Amino acid sequence: MNKMFQWVILLGLACGFIGCEGTTYPSINMPSKPSNLMATSINQNSVRIKWTPPKSAVIGYTVSLLDPMLSVIRTEQIGNDSVYQFNDLNEGVVFTFRVQARSADTVSNPIDIKWAAAKRVEGPLYFNESLDCGYNFLNGSTLSIQNASLWDICLVADSSVNPISYSISTPRASSFVDNNGKIAKGIQTGVSARNTYIFNFGINPFVYQDIDSLSQIFDTSPIGTALNPLENVASDIQEKDKGFILLLKTASRNYIKMFVKAKNGSVIQKDNKGVFIQFEASVQSIPDIAFAKKN
Repeated sequence: MNKMFQWVILLGLACGFIGCEGTTYPSINMPSKPSNLMATSINQNSVRIKWTPPKSAVIGYTVSLLDPMLSVIRTEQIGNDSVYQFNDLNEGVVFTFRVQARSADTVSNPIDIKWAAAKRVEGPLYFNESLDCGYNFLNGSTLSIQNASLWDICLVADSSVNPISYSISTPRASSFVDNNGKIAKGIQTGVSARNTYIFNFGINPFVYQDIDSLSQIFDTSPIGTALNPLENVASDIQEKDKGFILLLKTASRNYIKMFVKAKNGSVIQKDNKGVFIQFEASVQSIPDIAFAKKN
């Protein structure tokens, strides 16, 4: 073979591998990844996520659902909305939710968050021993003093002050038990009360305040991170003119977000049965699966 011809072939191969002067290649526009991915459980089959868009231009997002072993269950391409709801989930399973920004050429690096769907319960909680002054979250039922050993939370009042001070109490810290944590009234006198915990920042149990809906609270990390699990009360709730959320862990190790609603500028309501609060709660039925806390 002619040596000159061999050099031409080699030069062509070299240009193919490393590029020669004057050769141009199309640039790939890889977007920055989104940030601040958060989640909230809507019900036992749905989780809603939201995120902060990247600063780079995007044409939409790719959202994915991964099982506990991080295998992809399903993926969908959506528009520029930075909120998405996953439905048809199994309650109590910790899924991974993934978001990637899309450009015309490719997708960004992913951001992930782990979350589990949780059921919703709601009802009134009265301060009236003959009615329903305690609540069991797993059963979704309000209970009288005759079933005080099943209470996870209860409504108590201090009538020694004017106006009366109302508090949401863990059973063992309530006025319904003696100094040894035993129920002091009703047919279950002497039975141990449940030891529910209210999580706090310092001594403040009102982690979320001025709330209108349980679904407006998105979080990034599990309950208990940098929080104190205290057997205590959320005091003077009659001073609250807007809704608030308490974060709880029951004696059966179930995590709860309890949203106390306000109406007409007060969380304390009254009807012909007496004084009550109206609440809605997001309940993790599987023990030890935590929700999240505010950053």
